[in-house]
Amino acid sequence: MKELGVSITLRQLLTSVAYLEHEDDPPTGFWAFIRNPFAYVFRTLALRAKGQVDASGMKCLNLDELDRHGAVEHDVSMSRRDFAQGDNHSKQEDLVEDMLASARDGECLTVDDWAKFRIQRIEQQKRDNAQLEFGSVQDSLGLAETALLQKTFGDSSAGWSVPVSYMAAIFREERLPIEEGWKKRWWWPVGIIELTAAAQAFKKVVGSIQPKASS
Repeated sequence: MKELGVSITLRQLLTSVAYLEHEDDPPTGFWAFIRNPFAYVFRTLALRAKGQVDASGMKCLNLDELDRHGAVEHDVSMSRRDFAQGDNHSKQEDLVEDMLASARDGECLTVDDWAKFRIQRIEQQKRDNAQLEFGSVQDSLGLAETALLQKTFGDSSAGWSVPVSYMAAIFREERLPIEEGWKKRWWWPVGIIELTAAAQAFKKVVGSIQPKASS
């Protein structure tokens, strides 16, 4: 994530969380928090299998653990179906195209465009998945993911709008949009405080649009 312009603090946080041992039914309560506050707070995002190490005894992750359901992977993804629909890890072309088509001017995805697409995906999965798992954790992850795209690939002088060509490179071709002219932020990397603030701001935009979309 260094090449995306993400701060070392945020990178270390995400790495530390991913390497926590995953438990299907993690302990809760006061004493669980006292024993390990960090693991308690981020327990739902842990990816590593219990006791998993490599040949040298170092903690390690398997690639298939990156889409462990209920951790980083969650229902109402931008470009994947839900876990209960049978394939929650393969890119779905129709969802990618829906995302790109959300840009009203065809050129850039504004904050409002992202918000309307998010509402569209939530409503779509409510219709299509009777076993939808969508609570505050999944909502927060989705908001943070969009905020990260805005802050990493967006234009600060244009309200953090993101060029459609950048998203096409990332989601269609699964590569960084270097050929399209993107350069990582050099003046100030994306950090925890900025990302959190951006996610909260995006949540407000979604909330302001949602009643109109539902009416």
